[in-house]
Amino acid sequence: MKFNKKLFSLLFVALLALVLVGCNGEDTTTEAPTTEAPTTQTPTTAGPVDFQSAIDHLETEYANTLLSDTFEATEDLTLINSFGDFTFTWSSSNTDYLANDGTISRPLLTEGNQTVVLTVTISQGEESETVDYFVTVKALEEKTPAEIADEVFLFVFAIPNNEFWTSADTLSLVTTGEDNDSNEYTVTWTTSHSEYITTEGVISQPDGVDVDVTLTATITVDSTEFSQDRVFTVAKMAEATEVASIAAAIALGQDAYVRIPGVTVIALYDSGDVFFTDGTDILYIYSPPFDAVVGNVYDLTGSIDFYYNAPQLAGSDTHPLRAADSTAAVTSVTSVVAAGIEDIISATSVPSSEAPHEYIQYEVTASVYYEESWGNYSVFLVPSDYDFDADLATGATQPNGDAIMIYYHSNMDVLEAFHGKEITIDVIMQGYRTDKSDFYANFFGTADDVQLSFANDADAVEAALGLVNFPYSVVESETFDLVTDMYGVTIAYTTSNSTVFNTTTGAIDVAALTVQETITVTATATKGTETDSKTISIKVGPLPTSDISAVLGFSNSDLAKIEGTVVAGGYHGLFFIQDGTDNIALYFDAYSDDYDTWMTLLESNVGNVMVITGEKDTYNGLHQLRVSDATFVEAGTAVTATNIDGLTLDEAGLLAHQGELVELT
Repeated sequence: MKFNKKLFSLLFVALLALVLVGCNGEDTTTEAPTTEAPTTQTPTTAGPVDFQSAIDHLETEYANTLLSDTFEATEDLTLINSFGDFTFTWSSSNTDYLANDGTISRPLLTEGNQTVVLTVTISQGEESETVDYFVTVKALEEKTPAEIADEVFLFVFAIPNNEFWTSADTLSLVTTGEDNDSNEYTVTWTTSHSEYITTEGVISQPDGVDVDVTLTATITVDSTEFSQDRVFTVAKMAEATEVASIAAAIALGQDAYVRIPGVTVIALYDSGDVFFTDGTDILYIYSPPFDAVVGNVYDLTGSIDFYYNAPQLAGSDTHPLRAADSTAAVTSVTSVVAAGIEDIISATSVPSSEAPHEYIQYEVTASVYYEESWGNYSVFLVPSDYDFDADLATGATQPNGDAIMIYYHSNMDVLEAFHGKEITIDVIMQGYRTDKSDFYANFFGTADDVQLSFANDADAVEAALGLVNFPYSVVESETFDLVTDMYGVTIAYTTSNSTVFNTTTGAIDVAALTVQETITVTATATKGTETDSKTISIKVGPLPTSDISAVLGFSNSDLAKIEGTVVAGGYHGLFFIQDGTDNIALYFDAYSDDYDTWMTLLESNVGNVMVITGEKDTYNGLHQLRVSDATFVEAGTAVTATNIDGLTLDEAGLLAHQGELVELT
């Protein structure tokens, strides 16, 4: 394409002449004729410059290049400087890609083709004319090492842009980077201040002033070394107020930054949450940035925070939560003895800003109520005289009357075997559940920490056998702890396959199995003259794929493998899958280190067929698999939703469609 101005000068002159003629025609003034002799002048013969020949020459010269709609410049252009009496002066709108002398600098592959306006000024004497050409400069066919390096550095520096970094943060410095084509490159790191950030990403805060630390990542692409910097501001260490006790720390109030020396960790959730004591009181830490060990003594530093009116030790960027090994003696907390849960409930108030929650450890005697279908909230302590024969209200999700729920993040499963029995255990009160209108507590013991009183030896045998359990399936070799002596009861084991199961050590060997086999293990319990036995079937070996309809009948904690189409999901770690026989939910524990990875994988495969492995579970009646492995199989076809316009929208009608993709008006 071009913009041609060749007739502009000629047109202007003609227009001017036309105007002058018009003015002369309007002059009607009468004057006396002059008698002076006219002056003699040589007529002017020079006219406007005709640029057309020069333009025609350019069009001929560049017919296949600048004037071609398909031309893409890959090599330097030869730009002519003259033609006859005409001179040509060239200028580029973007000299980064096309210089004024025609030199081509091709764009990077990632930049794509670039269009440049190339203007030629045609001159003759004092007159000139311009013509524009649109030139496409073609991008390179392959990425340059510099482009590849930029892609790798985007991967390497996929790090949050925190305003401040503290020793409580995790700075993940990768040692292998990837470009957009998944090619890997070794990354080496250097740091401007290794005392504050090491090349492994360990952060140590300075005293008195914030410090900017420059981390440099270096890679090599096609024998060329590239480096990129990133500046991280390490926050100065905040000064904490040292206190003598947990009570003194809490008394300082919200956001008080305190150091509590010489406290002992007395309990942990699997997620890493910490309960610690100074020998008098107990305090809680949610999701600490450090790993603690039960029984170890630490000097803890953090901010006092009240979460739903329950105190805890927390941290922030500028006031990090830290733990340092302490030389102080181990301390323990003495349990407050409660005759029953009624004593605990009457002594405990619903937390408020005026009366915050207290983490009190109780020794309590109560009966256990367990209902598997209630999922995570299935174990309760009820009064010793609880009527287990009384019916629950329709849709109930907790026992009748007073109850204290055992929190599922603690060792709730240990107590499941004691349903209907009176026990004595130690619990730490955790708070009040507004959804259940119940207080809830933690049990951190094992079966050995459960005290039982038996009316006779038969009851003891029954209780001991209740503690004998094996998983529904075992796909890898492992060794189980065998309960051999409990409550004065001795337990011996026999098996249908001694090659696979060792009745002395509890080891299961699946190495020789190519298909899954079912074996039985029989536990025989004896106390005095009372003897009873319990036989458990275990599926051992490679896990076969089961229909979802079959998995729905599995017991909780049974391992299952299914293949189906992921139909929807993403809400609170929950997805849904169906295989033509039925539907089931897929659940990912938000506390898992792999949570984000699982979520990304499933979100990107909604509509696709996947193989899922996990433990069967139920949550408030919802059937689900707690996913341990997920593998893409193939792209799926859209799942047709079931129309339920004619369905009665009540529990009975909807339950049959649990986990199913439906539509309704």
